[in-house]
Amino acid sequence: MKTGLIGLPSSGVTTIFCLFCNRNYTDLAFSGKTEVNLGETRVPDSRVDRLADIFKPRKSVYTTIEFADVPVDVDSGGALAASTVNNIRNMDAVAIVIRSFNNPAIPHTRGSVDPLRDLHSILEEALLADLIQVEKKLEKNSKEGRLKGREGQIFTEIKAGLDAMIPIRDQELSSDIRKEISGFRFLTEKPFLVVINTEPGESIPNELEEYLRSAKLSGLPIAGQFELELTALTPEEQGEFLSEIGVSEGGRDRFINLVYRNLDLISFLTYGDDECRAWSLPRGSDAVEAAGRIHSDLARGFIRAEIVNFDEFIQCGASIAAVKKAGKMRMEGKKYLIRDGDMVTILFNI
Repeated sequence: MKTGLIGLPSSGVTTIFCLFCNRNYTDLAFSGKTEVNLGETRVPDSRVDRLADIFKPRKSVYTTIEFADVPVDVDSGGALAASTVNNIRNMDAVAIVIRSFNNPAIPHTRGSVDPLRDLHSILEEALLADLIQVEKKLEKNSKEGRLKGREGQIFTEIKAGLDAMIPIRDQELSSDIRKEISGFRFLTEKPFLVVINTEPGESIPNELEEYLRSAKLSGLPIAGQFELELTALTPEEQGEFLSEIGVSEGGRDRFINLVYRNLDLISFLTYGDDECRAWSLPRGSDAVEAAGRIHSDLARGFIRAEIVNFDEFIQCGASIAAVKKAGKMRMEGKKYLIRDGDMVTILFNI
């Protein structure tokens, strides 16, 4: 899953990127406005650690989140430049970094620190980019005499919502319509998260928190520069400093939890002597989709899935033989909905 980090200049996007991906500024490229820095972070999962202790595999693999530090550039008219829009379109989710810290050495490009103003600005530009794309599509349909067809009607409806400042993800569209428009990769169709780059110990300003609630957006305060400096310390020392500012875990882990909640993701597990691994899936995915996540051949030749949930496995003494003896190993078909923590073995034939 790819998450784009965007924000106005001096908001600390690159600081947050370095924190999330455990990177150094010196490793990054700053040669041009359109250059995107890429990185990834491992999603912690104690279940993988436990399975590795039990099965002693040659390797353990954790699911990851990919991050892109996307430069925000504007064209001569003040709108998001095509390069910025195209980069965001390639993301599965978008995290908007807004500045809430004061640092005279890094003046705000707009003269003052106002996180709500900055958030409004970016959200409006994203909505405008979608509106421009929809209007171009409607213009093309009109020229081809297809404005009253299904596609024309769909985009007319979407345009009405955008004109009313309703992002596409919040518009009342059927699941079929959402599938039809998915290929256009509209910006406001994507999940948007908000990272408030704060001073240590600072919470989300009340006015901003109220807006986030009304806009159905999730916000997360992170003292970016402070936490980045902590990465040079031991985990124990980091925990002590975080505790002093009232934070139980680091910004990276808190953001990962936020992503999983907002995208409604779960993790299933595969195991054995060769590899123990976690895989992410949207909640509600079936056994065939899980098989395809592992390898397309497994989905194509799917016969059935051998399933035991991790908690049941541990309750049975962390033994597959004991799981089978207790009748806890289930044989499930194509329509079985994968649950978080399911340990999965796919039986297939091609």
